[in-house]
Amino acid sequence: MEIKKSETADWKTYENEEYGFEIKYPLGSEANEDDYGVVIAYQNNRMRIRASSQLKLFHPEAQAEVSPEGFDVFLSEDFIINGVSFRRDYYTFYGGAGATGSGINIYTMQQHNGYYFTISESFNSIAGGIIRSRIPDELRDKDACEEGYWYRCAINPKSIKWLAEEVKTEEATIPEKIIFNQILSTFRFSEYYFKAVEDSDGVGVSKQFPDYFVEIYKNQELLKTIRIEDTNIEPSLFTLSPDQKYVAFKTALAGGTCVYSESPVVIDLNTFSRITLDDSDVGNKIGSAFSMDFSKMIKFSAVQNIEDIKWISNEVIRASMKFGDEKSWCAISFYNKPVGSPNEIEADIDFVIIK
Repeated sequence: MEIKKSETADWKTYENEEYGFEIKYPLGSEANEDDYGVVIAYQNNRMRIRASSQLKLFHPEAQAEVSPEGFDVFLSEDFIINGVSFRRDYYTFYGGAGATGSGINIYTMQQHNGYYFTISESFNSIAGGIIRSRIPDELRDKDACEEGYWYRCAINPKSIKWLAEEVKTEEATIPEKIIFNQILSTFRFSEYYFKAVEDSDGVGVSKQFPDYFVEIYKNQELLKTIRIEDTNIEPSLFTLSPDQKYVAFKTALAGGTCVYSESPVVIDLNTFSRITLDDSDVGNKIGSAFSMDFSKMIKFSAVQNIEDIKWISNEVIRASMKFGDEKSWCAISFYNKPVGSPNEIEADIDFVIIK
């Protein structure tokens, strides 16, 4: 199915620096991350993108992840999107006691920075009618039908060509399918990719935690490995500046039983040096919250949590942060007290690059 770039030109863009890919999605829809990847919700459909070091697909019959060979594929096609090699498998299965189903698996044929990517959708009209009721009688395996083997009855060498044509018709006429393929057509691997690496042999800060490094890749080639001096928790929330000159991420330092501090770090991608940040907005926001009461300001500097980092210009990052006293950190870390306790305040803090 041919997709014109003009059809997606004004769409929003989701970028994932952790796994190194980006994809566009329609205005009015949403892209939300969960424990399994990112979910794009639009109309009556959802697209899910997952990254894994091993290629695993979800098999409805087994209710588990299996290799691509674990499916009964009746139609398969290879295609390329923005230089990325994909395979699309249309499959069906027979689960016993009359249980049947079908679906589509889409996955990359190549790794990107050590990951395979699988793409699935919740809308599945194939299971809704093509196989079960629309296959002409003359294309069914009558012996298998009489014996009750529904899968072999419907899916057999005589019906495959007909099924392929029906699938193509659905892809080109059903609105949910059309939008799904438009979104898929915008998938691409990012030029830059960032990965936190633990030095298991090191003793790290205060000789309790491992040292951490950040690996910087460009076009899948490792450019530089940088040791992050002031962290003993794995760096995360990597985000690239709009002009692609800098990468920002968060680090964390546990300094005692009830002291914990997360801070943003910015690396220059030309010199691979760490950039100094003006953090005066921290004092401004905390001071405003406590009417410049210095004792309370100091007390609520014991805990700093960064929920999100984003660039608002080429030289300014905004961190969504939570500040708390030592009781807040102890409650969260030891007693699993919900975040948002009376011992916390929230603020968006702007950090400016100092040149």
